[in-house]
Amino acid sequence: MPLPECQVKIAVAHESLPEGGQAAISVVLILGLFLVGILALAVDFTNIWFHRQAAGAAADAACQAGAMDLFETQSPGVPAVNPADESVTPLAVPRRLR
Repeated sequence: MPLPECQVKIAVAHESLPEGGQAAISVVLILGLFLVGILALAVDFTNIWFHRQAAGAAADAACQAGAMDLFETQSPGVPAVNPADESVTPLAVPRRLR
């Protein structure tokens, strides 16, 4: 006796049921690897940004130190300022303004 059409479809669907989750597992694994890769790139670019900022800050500090050194050693007529020496007024500022 042949099976009715609806019973045949149920039997076919039941046979392919164990293989139905393979695509979902593959998609989840691929998306997970993609997200890990994006996270790795974000960490790398953050590290590059941090080191670039640190190098810029070091260059700014070196420039400022060099300018102060030139100002203190190369300025004619401006006495070197010793904080312990009260007799020298820095940059000829009157004592009443200090």
